[in-house]
This record gives sequence, C-alpha cells and structure tokens, in this order.
Amino acid sequence: MIKSGFIFSTASFVIAVSFSLHANPINNPILTSNRYPFVQVFHLPKAVSGKLIEPDAWKSALQFEWSNSFYTATANNELLFIDGESYRTTASAFYGLSHHWELGIELPYVAHTGGVLDNAIETWHDWFDLPNADREDFPQDEIAFIYRRNGEDIFNLNDSANGMGGLTFHVGYQWYRQGQEAIAWRSGVKLPTGNAEKFTDSEGTDIFSGIYYSNDRLIALEQWSLHASVGLLYTSDGKLNEDSRKNTIFYASSTVAWQIMESLSLKIQLDGHTGFYDSELKELNDASIQIAYGGSFALGKSWFIDLTMTEDIQVAMSPDVVFQLGVRSLY
Repeated sequence: MIKSGFIFSTASFVIAVSFSLHANPINNPILTSNRYPFVQVFHLPKAVSGKLIEPDAWKSALQFEWSNSFYTATANNELLFIDGESYRTTASAFYGLSHHWELGIELPYVAHTGGVLDNAIETWHDWFDLPNADREDFPQDEIAFIYRRNGEDIFNLNDSANGMGGLTFHVGYQWYRQGQEAIAWRSGVKLPTGNAEKFTDSEGTDIFSGIYYSNDRLIALEQWSLHASVGLLYTSDGKLNEDSRKNTIFYASSTVAWQIMESLSLKIQLDGHTGFYDSELKELNDASIQIAYGGSFALGKSWFIDLTMTEDIQVAMSPDVVFQLGVRSLY
C-alpha cells in the first residue's frame, strides 16, 4: 500500500489535458500536509496551485488545523509512544511580483495538549469496528510524545506546550501557462525560529523545491480541476534526532476538485512523502500517505472559506484525524 499509494500521488503529476480561460481560486488544493508530531516540526510543503497570482495582486490565508494522534510501537531497542492533540494556526501572504514571479511568507503558531477528542474517536472506532490502536488501555485526553532508543529519551514532551513555528519564505516561477493549464516551480527556505523542545520547530533550516501542475478543466469536464505536485525537501540537522534522521525527503500530492456550483467546490486530495527517520519502527522510517477531503465556499469574488478533514490511509504514519478551517483572500 505504501508504494502503490505514493506512486499514485507522484504519477498524478503527468496527468493532464489543457483548455481555456483562467483559474478559479475556489478550486485550489487543500492547504495541509502531514501533521504527525515528529513530522510537522519540519516544513513539509503543502499542496498549492500551479498558477501564480497576477502581477501586483496579493493572496493571504489563515489556516487552523486540529489533529489527534495516538500510536504505540516497539522494535528491538526502540520505543515510540504518541498520545495528544495539536493545534496549528498558519498565517501566510503572497505577492505577484510579475507575470513570472511570486514571493511569499508563512508563519505558524503551534500548540500541543492532551485535548478533548479521545472519547469521540474511540466511540467512532467502536461504531464502525475500526482499529483502535489500544487507545482503550490508556487514560483519555493526556499528552505524551516520546521516542526512546537504547533506554534514552530522544524525544519527550509530556506537558502542554506552544509557541511559534519556523518562519518560511517562498518563491515561485511560472514556467508555463496556457489557458487553464499551468506549471510552476516553487521553492523556499524555513528558518529555525521555533522551539524543538516544545515540538513547534526542528530548530534546523529546511530547503524545499518542487514542480506544481494545475488544470482547471479535467479532460472535457469544465467543472472538474486537477492539481498535482512532486518535490524534494532537504532538512538540516537541527535539534531533533539529528544522528538518525534522513536529510532528504521526497513529497508528492494530487488533488481533484469538483465545482458543483459557482460558490461551492468539493475536493479530495492525496498527500505522500518518504520517511523522515532511519529507524526499525515503520512509524518513523516508512513512507506515508494520507487523504484529505472537504469543500471550499466563495464569499463574493475575493474571499473563500475552506472546511476539510484529513485521515490516515496508513495507520500510524499520520494523525488519526485532522480538522481544518481556513479563510483565504485574493485582492
């Protein structure tokens, strides 16, 4: 499942047929990536459009993500225990410098707590006979992010924490744009402005670069849009498990949006990436794929509300559930 899912996300990059007119921001991809506690400290790029904004235009977004995670795993001399909730609020702004260039800035605020969702999630699992990962054997609504190797705690957060994450600068270049089809190169750097002990940042510098494709007319279906991306993330050592962390990560995403009316678009999205750590635990070592779905609502021509939810296709590779609420503007 890992290989087939990740290959599907990557292969979506080459799916395309082009036609006319310009982009509708209501159909843009879902602004999320893996919020697994030991992954979200790095800047794993989110799915975004292959169409840059127009010259002298601005776009901004405020995105709130509420995730719940619970996993336990052991392998030889390693132990992993994750139990808690995370709240991530990200503010971003982008400016169209010219027809070919776009600049942006992004800053998250991250909080980790015991949360309130454990009972609801366990009840949901019981109703639909879904795997519960032994949640019932542990107290509800407590926080513990622990990774232990050879008897030593490499990560250990057992109390609520919050703070700023890594400040990220973006740059985009429009390689190709013809009618409703576009290809862009996007890159950027995340600076170590957060706190590794609080799990708000890795305290390392991340550099990312990728190719993003968009088509606002999928084959002959005018109401359907396709977005896809594939890229590379380089993470410097920082302060989180630097001796066994993989510095090079590949990521990919694919999104299909269906605009069922002028003010409403429904979306489904797959996001995948290779593993961040060298470990015998699959939860740290293996590739991950998650699914996001939901919708966007237009408030006039310049404001958009996003309501989405993300789930782990592969258990223990990403949060059990992530709820997302976003507000976007274009002006």
